[in-house]
Amino acid sequence: MTNNVSTHIGELLTFTTGLNISRLKKGDYTEDQLYTVSNIDEDLAMLKKTKPDVLPIQSDFATKKNDLIISMIRQKAAVVTTNTNKILSSNFVKAVYDSSILDAWFLCYWFNESDEAKKQKHTSNKLFAYYTLSTMSDLEITLPCIEKQREIGKSYQAINRMQYLMEQQKNDWTKLALEIIRHSLNKNDFKGVK
Repeated sequence: MTNNVSTHIGELLTFTTGLNISRLKKGDYTEDQLYTVSNIDEDLAMLKKTKPDVLPIQSDFATKKNDLIISMIRQKAAVVTTNTNKILSSNFVKAVYDSSILDAWFLCYWFNESDEAKKQKHTSNKLFAYYTLSTMSDLEITLPCIEKQREIGKSYQAINRMQYLMEQQKNDWTKLALEIIRHSLNKNDFKGVK
């Protein structure tokens, strides 16, 4: 593809909806084996995970490394980095793509952050704009060359990792400050007590 080609995203991606969990028998999976909304954030932050369980279901509904997953609830995309071999429910869509012409992290950036994508969100509700499975294929994307996509994708990867680390640091500092306050209060409770 040449530089900055505009096309419908449905011509580049095939969208498949996750499994309707109610169709599985009890005992076929555990809650830990389901891909969840929090897994989106974990994959964006590229958190390290332990080895995934082996799933007793069809692989079409299981996550694999570098899958592009879109949460229809959060309206957020992520590239599977750590949460492999988890069951996708019908709240998620897997976008199948050709990695020789598309970079997954660029697509993730495009869905989550680009002005081009945000301007095309549809809904009849005036308060919220969101994608539906039926409207996603009609989204128009201006596609840069693969080298530029990879460059943008790597930058977006780094930003997400940095945001996660900064959030963790903020949480650690807050816990430390609160612990210092608690310790200080406990010391003062005993002053003057004989």
